[in-house]
Amino acid sequence: MEFQVTRSGAALIGFWVILTGAVVSIPFWSLNAVAALFWLAVWCVVCLCVLVPRWASCRVRVGGNHLTVRRGLLFLVTKRMPLRFISGCHILQTPVGRRMGGCVLVLIASGTFTVIPGIRRADAEQLAAKLSHGGKLL
Repeated sequence: MEFQVTRSGAALIGFWVILTGAVVSIPFWSLNAVAALFWLAVWCVVCLCVLVPRWASCRVRVGGNHLTVRRGLLFLVTKRMPLRFISGCHILQTPVGRRMGGCVLVLIASGTFTVIPGIRRADAEQLAAKLSHGGKLL
């Protein structure tokens, strides 16, 4: 079983990160509005050109005894967790995410956790159901 983060799901996460940057820049508007606008534009370009493609490259694969998460463009990162050590699965969905069909999946294991942003809600629920039944397909 293999899942991939959708491009629209990654763009949704990018939207929330850009919005956070805009809110953080509000106090700097009174000091120097031009500089604040410049750095906000730089932040938007970084989010859209670097972070969104990186999040869209995320793939989750469930094998017989393990779960593998691969992500990255230039530097590939592979995280492998045995299914028996995964103790929790949280699905976070915002109102905008509900409209777009995306969510954030948080997998909790012994001593670690991994966040998979922008995965489809149906895929996240299927993966959560599989993990809650000890890795057996329903």
